Amino acid sequence: MDEAHLPEKKQFVRVDVTGKTAALWQSLRPKLIQAMNDVLDAVIDDEHGTTVRDEAKQLTTALLDYAKANLARPGLENERIEAEIRRLYGQMEIDRAEARKKHAEADTLEFNNKVKRLRLVLGMAKAFMVGDTGEEAVIFTAQITAFLETLEKLASS
Repeated sequence: MDEAHLPEKKQFVRVDVTGKTAALWQSLRPKLIQAMNDVLDAVIDDEHGTTVRDEAKQLTTALLDYAKANLARPGLENERIEAEIRRLYGQMEIDRAEARKKHAEADTLEFNNKVKRLRLVLGMAKAFMVGDTGEEAVIFTAQITAFLETLEKLASS
């Protein structure tokens, strides 16, 4: 099929990132895009099962439809419409911030659970090594102890 007859691709998000090495950023780009997609795909309304992306699309479409339908009205009506659009946009930003907050809280809980599991596993490994007097076991036990202390400091901060 001729490319001239294909519909133009829509670009929803563009992120340009540079750093010391282009190869490093090139390898990190898919992870960044995946993280952004994960946030957009986070369920924001459990009752309806809608995601941040769905809500943003619905709100944007409704906002544009509302604006187009009403901007033809003259004078004070336009000012009222502009104020309503600003209010709706502000609410959309609040909703996005709430979604980011919920996502961050979930990430924090998941991280804390993983740290607890790691502390448990390391504690068990240390317990298994009790009584082993070999130099390697003594060094490994000291390393585990230091790592557990670091995890404890992390958990208390």
